[in-house]
Amino acid sequence: MTKYIFISLLFFGLFSACKSTSTVANRTALKTLSPQQITQNIERALVQAKTISAKIKVKFTAAKSKQVITANLRIEKDSVIWISLTAIGGIPVAKMLIMPHRVSYYEKLNNTYFDGDFSLLNSWLKADLNFDKIQNILFAQPAESIDNIDFILSISDRGYELKAKNKIDKNTAEYWVNSENFKLNKQQFSKNKKEFLAFSYLGFDTTTAVIFPNKMTVEAKNEKESIKVDLTYNSLKFDLPLSYPFKIPKGYKMLDIK
Repeated sequence: MTKYIFISLLFFGLFSACKSTSTVANRTALKTLSPQQITQNIERALVQAKTISAKIKVKFTAAKSKQVITANLRIEKDSVIWISLTAIGGIPVAKMLIMPHRVSYYEKLNNTYFDGDFSLLNSWLKADLNFDKIQNILFAQPAESIDNIDFILSISDRGYELKAKNKIDKNTAEYWVNSENFKLNKQQFSKNKKEFLAFSYLGFDTTTAVIFPNKMTVEAKNEKESIKVDLTYNSLKFDLPLSYPFKIPKGYKMLDIK
């Protein structure tokens, strides 16, 4: 359960009832661009807002577990990602503070907490996370830098498709790029056909000048289990003054990471 909460906290996206652009591109309207031109456009489309806040409905699905929780998200670009989770009825469940060199978390069900760096967290989750990767995933940007990577380019009804010629950290990396705004429609990292991690961005908010995903699905699969996280936004705001209250309650025990 605790590991599921961590995954829900770390991987989620946005959905809003307000107007959005479609992620489906018109193939006949696509310009002929080289992979280098596409990656340059991706870099120009980076999120420029200094702060982002949102309320999100998070639906987590695994083989033996289904949960729906509400998340409050606050981001100060390049500095802080703050997440607070509540169960149905507004009951506080957990809170997390992610900073470039530290992750702090506590959950109320078992009165446990975690406070440490990414290396310790990654050894538990069997992942390779850092602050920049998490922020990029939330922003519909490539999780890792795509500079100096050779790509194979193809075109589909989703837009431009870039597939790295060589594996990155033993994974095949693929990116589906929106031809209208050069944000990602999807990014996927596969070790083989049975083991992959995929982030799909199903729409983008157009109510402000900030291009930000408003619907996202995360899928993780290996030979033993499959996990899916769907996220639904109730609100999305940019460049407002934000606070990031976080204090581990007294009496909580350090999480036993195994």
